[in-house]
Amino acid sequence: MSFQSRNLHMCFVIVALAAVFPEAVVQAQTGSSDMDTIEVRSSFRREELQSTSAVVLENRNIVERVYHTMQHILMQSPGVSFSEYGQQGTVGSIMIRGFSGGHGGDVGFYYDGIPLNDGGHADNYADPTVLIPIEIESVEIIKGPVSALYGRGNGAGTAAFQGIKRGDITRFLLRYGSFSSMDAQGIVARDDGQLHHVYAFQAYHDDGWQNNTKIDRFNVSGRWTYDVSPEFEVSLNLRASSGKWDEGNRSASWLDPKLAWDDGSGEGNLNGGHRDRYDARLFANYFLDRNSQVSFYFFATKLENNMAYFGWPAGWPYVTPIADGTLTGNDQTGKRTAYGTGLSYSQRSTVLGWHDLSFTIGTDYLREDQKRDQWRTRYPYGNRHFEHYTDTRSKLDTWSLFGEVNYRMTESLKTRLGWRYDRIWGTVETGPEHAAAPNLRASGKTLEIFSPKVGLLFEPFEKVSFYANYGKGFNIPGLGNIQYFTQNQLKPTIREQYEVGFRAVPLDWLELGSAVYLAETSDDIQTNPDTNDPENAGSTRRKGFETYVRMTPEKHLTMYADYAYQDARTVVNIASRHLEGRRLTSVPRHIFNAEVDYSPPDGFGARARFNWNADMMLRDDPTAAVNPVYRGENYGRLDLQASYRFSEKYKLSLDVLNATNDRPRQGVPNAQGHFLYWAVPPTTVHLTMQMDF
Repeated sequence: MSFQSRNLHMCFVIVALAAVFPEAVVQAQTGSSDMDTIEVRSSFRREELQSTSAVVLENRNIVERVYHTMQHILMQSPGVSFSEYGQQGTVGSIMIRGFSGGHGGDVGFYYDGIPLNDGGHADNYADPTVLIPIEIESVEIIKGPVSALYGRGNGAGTAAFQGIKRGDITRFLLRYGSFSSMDAQGIVARDDGQLHHVYAFQAYHDDGWQNNTKIDRFNVSGRWTYDVSPEFEVSLNLRASSGKWDEGNRSASWLDPKLAWDDGSGEGNLNGGHRDRYDARLFANYFLDRNSQVSFYFFATKLENNMAYFGWPAGWPYVTPIADGTLTGNDQTGKRTAYGTGLSYSQRSTVLGWHDLSFTIGTDYLREDQKRDQWRTRYPYGNRHFEHYTDTRSKLDTWSLFGEVNYRMTESLKTRLGWRYDRIWGTVETGPEHAAAPNLRASGKTLEIFSPKVGLLFEPFEKVSFYANYGKGFNIPGLGNIQYFTQNQLKPTIREQYEVGFRAVPLDWLELGSAVYLAETSDDIQTNPDTNDPENAGSTRRKGFETYVRMTPEKHLTMYADYAYQDARTVVNIASRHLEGRRLTSVPRHIFNAEVDYSPPDGFGARARFNWNADMMLRDDPTAAVNPVYRGENYGRLDLQASYRFSEKYKLSLDVLNATNDRPRQGVPNAQGHFLYWAVPPTTVHLTMQMDF
């Protein structure tokens, strides 16, 4: 079935479902820590966040902003930066406190407690574009491995998205912008006695700001929650996501700006791919009483994707024409299936009449299975397949036990103790044409990791709180990395974070807070230059502080600013000893955000947001022959919005993104002076109509 045909079928299903519920009632679904909704991890999950620097964003913070990928919304938290790859089908790199997500894989993305990260990818890649922004009720941005509820791949932190699960809602969003970008989203939710329906969709198109960077994406979701009894409820969520894209920028690397942002090799019109993902999720909650519950979930995921990359062969620039048959790229396909299940028990109690005690214990199991193939491609034969050089099937199993206890020792002091036990094992098989390891049959060493978590919350006054926490986490190579299965001496990479901070509301219109942290890694996997084998021998250190202030001097007017300082350095590197003590690349030392937002219930409104990233080291290598120490250009982005709310039901907004058209060169020039460009989008304009019936 073609991409267009799938879209037409999905559109028909959505329209039919929405037509069943023609009535419109205004009522937003809001989050709560009370034990009256289905929560996979814990109904008390926000209690643990009180002793950390976590940030919680609500639906309004998500749907009333324009961004190219869902990762962008995490930048509303101090100490978060984002880098564009300039490739429509590849999400950018989100970085929390100097640890990279996206391709870096150190940020865990979850939707309703179920992981979105793809363990089949070599670096735990996560693609949150499968989510529909209008259906997101909230997202919890947790920094560091401080939560016992999340395990593998959460060393830098966690982005825990929660979907709208019930309510009487009819909302639509229509957007048109630069480069023929179009975004249509909708959600219809109804409480029909014991049955609660939620249907959502998104249709997205963008011609792209470079040649041959068009993208089409369609997401659809349905959720049905049934109250079997006052104590027992079950919920089924079915989701589908289909996308197709071009990636002209993948063709060119060390080129001048014109070529880097156009076709490059002339084969840029062949770059790109498609991705189809289907999810089924079943939840169940049984409430023993108002203060205790048992939660169960099961999910299954199927993912199919294809990516083709055609670029310049080695040795550019050329003084003679490229010869026919020259190797220029590859075409790869991947198929991934995964399923998982989990069970948890949560309870809140009172000890000795006033001491509050809450705890959660649970277990998870995850099974991942991926098949990956790659073929060489040659100039000028486009996407014709030549050598079949990758043929791999990998399987990975993860079983976890976790628990967390929150206990109020006195009226002003609360403690949190958490722990995780994760057991991981897997196998890999390769075909006879696999270039690196043909006909391989291997089982990875079983890994066992214990991760403690500790937190303290001290509230000496009603509106002042101090907190401290420690968390240990870990990461391992993903299924796409054969060395995990063939090198049995390898252990997980360990992440540890120490954090101290405070929050205060000294005045009704003033809120502020700060945090200081130290994050260290150990057992980083590096190649020993003497044996040429990978070893757990490296380590890094990140330290810094974050501060923010939020003011509401007048009703409907909010003024906000935050600043983060971060220093990230290599401690031990057995492969490159000369890098020890040097700064880690691509980590901005200074991140500053400032925002002014005026949002009245009717009439004109406005918002201005400025993001500044400064002092990013792109190379800190004294042995490099060219530009051994090279800093990236400081980067500032100004986003503007003007809006008019006609009533509670209708709002029209005009957004200007990157209003100053700041597009820095984010690369180190080579001997010929050519840069590897970070393809930052130019100034774009978007017109949005929101309808909330």
